[in-house]
Amino acid sequence: RIVIEDDDESDADNENSTPPTKVSLQQSKVEDVKQAVNVDKELESLKISGNELMQKKKLAEAIEVYTKCLQLDSKYLPALNNRAQAYLARKEYPAAIIDCCSVLAIEPTNCKALYRRASAYRNSAESVKDINDKLGFLVQAKSDLFDLLASSSATNLEAANALLSQVSKEYDILRSQLDAANNGSKENDDKAAFKEKARAEMEAAESARIEKLQQRALSEGATEKDLGNLAVQKKDMKAALQHYTRAIQVVLGDEYNA
Repeated sequence: RIVIEDDDESDADNENSTPPTKVSLQQSKVEDVKQAVNVDKELESLKISGNELMQKKKLAEAIEVYTKCLQLDSKYLPALNNRAQAYLARKEYPAAIIDCCSVLAIEPTNCKALYRRASAYRNSAESVKDINDKLGFLVQAKSDLFDLLASSSATNLEAANALLSQVSKEYDILRSQLDAANNGSKENDDKAAFKEKARAEMEAAESARIEKLQQRALSEGATEKDLGNLAVQKKDMKAALQHYTRAIQVVLGDEYNA
């Protein structure tokens, strides 16, 4: 005769264990929300403290505070951007570039990060001796400034244009120096080649900028067209006409106004 023994301890555990109820799940969600709110409050408090330290020129202490922010949230853009500015002020250009790159990996058109990375590249060019390295940094600075000026959210255009002008001037001087050092008797021919290359680079950069502007205009035009179609469906012809007109304006630009 086979005797099957019951596992009383296991049964007791099974009887005492109950699946989570809706109330317990809701309580868990509430706790998660509370924790997120507390983190946001802590981030804001630390950011304010860091900004106050920046105003007092206590850059090292500000960097420590912004680093605490990033320990709570590694993707907190205000802390990354402000720490980059602190590094820039301390002439720690590689660290500033790294923080700006982190911002731009999350938000590619972030104007502050583009401007600060361009500034860091330009200052890096001054801190190295090799002329080719200098030129490389200046090219990267120009690229960031072109992207910044092409952005629809750009605000401080005067400062960006001023920096671009300075970077371009320094670039041209260095290229001339490199030409004179490397070419000797072929100076005139090489200068012509340099000018042609510089012109081609500027034209390529300008072409890229225009293409970005055109792509943005087409995107805005498509949005306005869709809004117009929606207005037609609602029989709001006045609104539809306004959206269609706006679509034509953003796509054709100056040609429409002419």
